[in-house]
Amino acid sequence: MSKELTPNNHIAYGEIISIIERARENAFRAVNRELISMYWEIGAYVSDKVKNSGWGKSVVSDFARFIQAERPDIKGFSASNIWRMRHFTRLTAITKNSHHWCEKLAGRKIC
Repeated sequence: MSKELTPNNHIAYGEIISIIERARENAFRAVNRELISMYWEIGAYVSDKVKNSGWGKSVVSDFARFIQAERPDIKGFSASNIWRMRHFTRLTAITKNSHHWCEKLAGRKIC
């Protein structure tokens, strides 16, 4: 025997669903901020190594192979993706005066 939903509770249930949806959206935003911050930090690190330590394609490719061998659970860090992270960092440095999002990302001043 199943119980029917009580119509007078639908408004309250809808409010609870709104709370759940708002929390989920906030969680997604927080995760995305952290991912973007991580990509920027990796890109900045690689840019610095390219500029000051002579890193090039072979070193980045070696790192990509290293991370795949040592930590197969960590995905998304192919050599081409690492170069894209560097490119992202360089683009934000060029355009930082025209983008408010670049001034403060994930609670850290990165640009």
